[in-house]
Amino acid sequence: MTTEAPQFPHRTPEELDAQKRRNVWLALMLVAFLVLAFVITITRIRDGIYWSMPEHSSDVVSMPDPNFVPFEEQVEQPAVTDVETQSSETLTLDPESSERPNE
Repeated sequence: MTTEAPQFPHRTPEELDAQKRRNVWLALMLVAFLVLAFVITITRIRDGIYWSMPEHSSDVVSMPDPNFVPFEEQVEQPAVTDVETQSSETLTLDPESSERPNE
């Protein structure tokens, strides 16, 4: 039960040189892309463009609420009773003064 190892075609020295050149160019392009991404990121952070974008205008860090009052400084509001709520919601109409459609 012996299995033979697969036989791969041998490459010529020209093919190996071409493969090496392609790998070098691919590595250089990858490094160039990483440097470009790094420079763009640092520039945008330094210039503050990130925080002035519309999708970040609601961030707490970039725009705090101008009406914010700390919990310790808040003034206690008087409790609303049920009687006050009912009296403000109930409207009475004078039956004599209401307008009726012409008959």
